[in-house]
This record gives sequence, structure tokens and C-alpha cells, in this order.
Amino acid sequence: MAGLEAPEWSDRWPQCRLLLELAQLAMCNGRPEVCRRLRERLQVCRLRLRGAPVLVDNTLSELWLAAGLALEGDLPAARRHTLEAGRKADRVERLRRDELRRKARALCCQARQLKARTQQLRRESEALLVASRALLATLSGAPEPAVLASIA
Repeated sequence: MAGLEAPEWSDRWPQCRLLLELAQLAMCNGRPEVCRRLRERLQVCRLRLRGAPVLVDNTLSELWLAAGLALEGDLPAARRHTLEAGRKADRVERLRRDELRRKARALCCQARQLKARTQQLRRESEALLVASRALLATLSGAPEPAVLASIA
């Protein structure tokens, strides 16, 4: 996906969901000042979500259209578009969950790889410590700990 990564757009999606709820309330009464503010917020939201999946932009466009129709006094059409935006928002929610699951799987895989690498490095470190102790013991003329343990 070009543009925003999954966590970026999906973290901002709940704001859009709130705008959908606001639109649903606004379509009940069609108050112009609410519809104007809704359109302003939708515009800001669209700018913030530039690069998100097309479905996100389609949902916001549907709400934009609904608010415009309500401003013109066509509440039945505005309600229909708000309902359609709600259906699209449900699809966006599924898309968002899928994206978050994909990201979570990738992070789990990365965590397993890092854990395996850490264990490997720990084993190598322990082997180097044993070898360096043996070398130090040889250089200092003192018997190795393993030799001392076998004598006891």
C-alpha cells in the first residue's frame, strides 16, 4: 500500500468514525451550522488520511456529500448517503482489523527471530568466555577450572 502505513491511518480512523456518528445525528435535524462544521472536519480528516486505502476516502466522500445535501435541505438523500457511509465504514473497520492483524503477525515473527538471535549470541558469548578463561589459565600457568574440578 502506498502512502500511509497501516498503523498511521488505522490509528486515525476512530476520529472518522466519530464524524460518522456526528453526521448521523446531524441528518436527524439538518441544522446548517452543524453540517458546515461537519464538512470542515471531514476536510481536515481527509487531509490527515491522505494515502489511506481508497475505501477510507470513499467513506469520507460519502459523508461530505451527505452534509452537502443536508445543507441544501435534501434530508432524505442526505440520510441515504449517511447510511451508505456507515456501510462503508463497517468495511473500513474490517480492513483496519486485517491490517492490524497483519502488522501484529509481522511483529511476532520479528520477535521470534530476535529471540532466536539473542539465544544464539548468548551461546556464542558463553563459548567465548569459556575459551578466554582457558586461554588465561594456560597463559598464567594455573590449572584450568575443569582440571581442578576433576582433581577434587
